[in-house]
Amino acid sequence: MNPRIPLYLLLAAALPAYALDIPTPAEAFIRQFDRNQDQRLSLSEFLAIRGQSPKHLRWTLAIDRATFHKLDRNRNGYLDSSDKLADIHYSDTFLEEIGRWPH
Repeated sequence: MNPRIPLYLLLAAALPAYALDIPTPAEAFIRQFDRNQDQRLSLSEFLAIRGQSPKHLRWTLAIDRATFHKLDRNRNGYLDSSDKLADIHYSDTFLEEIGRWPH
């Protein structure tokens, strides 16, 4: 038996799970507005969000300095996956679209 076959089978089994892996709304928010691709939002990146409204996300938080500092719970100067960004959600339209995906 070719020793590579089990590896190929393992990789093939992982593909469907990877293809349908949907990030949390907070992760999608960070990815969307992270201009330098460091997987976190600086204050300037956060403030640059003003006036933008992506169709797949909605939030009820103000885009200002006070909100940034409130959300930066670990006080590292960035918003990242360790900060709880609970006020960010997927839009109803996006959730309906996900619901139509084949299982």
